[in-house]
Amino acid sequence: MNDDILRDLQARFKPGMSQEEVAAVLLDDTLVNAGPAGAAALLAAAVPHWFDAPLLAALLEASEPEAAGRLARLAEYSFVSQRADGAYLYHETTRSGLLARVKADPDRFRELSRRAANFFERQWAGSAEKGVPFMEFAEWLYHSLAVDDAPAFDRLTAAYHDLEFRYDLAACGWLLALTQEQADRLTADRPLWLRYYQGRLLQYSQRWGAALATWEPLLHEALTPRLKSWLANHLGGVYASQGRWAEALAQYAASLELMRALGDRQGEAATLNNIGAVYRSQGRWAEALAQYAASLELMRALGDRQGEAATLNNIGAVYRSQGRWAEALAQYAASLELTRALGDRSGEANTLGNIGNVYRSQGRWAEALAQYAASLELKRALGDRQGEAYTLESLGDLHSRRGEWEQAHLLLQQTLEIARQLGDKELEAYMLHDLGEWHKRQGQWDGAISRYGEALALRRELGAQAQVGETLDALGEVYRLRGMWAEAVQTHEEALVIWRALARPG
Repeated sequence: MNDDILRDLQARFKPGMSQEEVAAVLLDDTLVNAGPAGAAALLAAAVPHWFDAPLLAALLEASEPEAAGRLARLAEYSFVSQRADGAYLYHETTRSGLLARVKADPDRFRELSRRAANFFERQWAGSAEKGVPFMEFAEWLYHSLAVDDAPAFDRLTAAYHDLEFRYDLAACGWLLALTQEQADRLTADRPLWLRYYQGRLLQYSQRWGAALATWEPLLHEALTPRLKSWLANHLGGVYASQGRWAEALAQYAASLELMRALGDRQGEAATLNNIGAVYRSQGRWAEALAQYAASLELMRALGDRQGEAATLNNIGAVYRSQGRWAEALAQYAASLELTRALGDRSGEANTLGNIGNVYRSQGRWAEALAQYAASLELKRALGDRQGEAYTLESLGDLHSRRGEWEQAHLLLQQTLEIARQLGDKELEAYMLHDLGEWHKRQGQWDGAISRYGEALALRRELGAQAQVGETLDALGEVYRLRGMWAEAVQTHEEALVIWRALARPG
């Protein structure tokens, strides 16, 4: 090897260099060797997450044939791959390195992002937003955040709420990951809002410990009253999911005070509903009904008929828990009428399922089956897989109560599979517990112990104390029926410790 070349290599690749430092040197070499035009294409193509000839033409402000020629040269690099749909993308390490070089010139990065955003807007011209492919919308949003983060962040939150409502957590995660890439472009309090939404995704994924680790440090930040009120509300939701009733009620009370100070009556009504849900979980029926009644009054004053229908459902659930069947059915009937008048098919499906639950509790099997079938048809038409899973669970329980074991087991297994596909650990644990019940009702003690054990491990992982207590009690009962007295006593005592802790007034 030529001595000059050897000395140059030794100068640039020093002993102890990290992998990232070596990659940076190699990227610099690639840019130099590509020449000005090639380097411009390499850098521009790093701004989006994928590129093709039309997008590259927009980024370079070149003709499409010229861009196609540049693309052909880019495709020769080993760090460029092609997707099944024909678009190209960089190896992520290469893209990160090239993107860092583009971002070093903020004005240039903003201009390239503006061109990319305009490109997608031209593609959508004349199309309704709902008809825009999600990945294109997400890419447009990514570039728009670099151009002007205020309106783009508003679009992000609207899209996130819609996706969360449909339980499309993968899409929610992708939007937040793209926004995190632009975190250094966010202004005002938007970085704090991003952290709030990141915790919210963790909450909806039942990763409650991770959600708390994301949110609790935010309490020490200078938050706006609006963000503080939302944060407190969702912290309350995590604590409630874990059966930490006192902490949940404290957060909801703080949120309620802030909502009222802000004049956010919609948020106030929602928080009253959340407080009612905690009381309902504790069996504090009168207090739950009082909170729901206050929420219902607000919803009606606001003309929020969808919120009114949801609150009527909650009131019906309290009456059902008390065995007040006629009153429960009256609330559900009023809710059903509202949802149908509004064309709220999701609300209608949920209410039909709730009516089925009352009939199931009364042993009115045929009527319950009819309601569940109608609910299931709607949920499948809406693509609501989580809702579908809960209805299948209800059907499985109904068949189990009737001693139709094979049909019940098939439905419960279907629900477990959907829960695992969705990554819904709370529902998965619920189904494992239900399958334990299925085995217990048939005297299959080993199967019951196995399924309860799986449910218990998952519920402990989630920190869901009330549910942990429920499964411990069920497991202890199986040990007793099997004559495993020491295990039964130990398990029931562990459950008793949990019940006593949860029963402390909050």
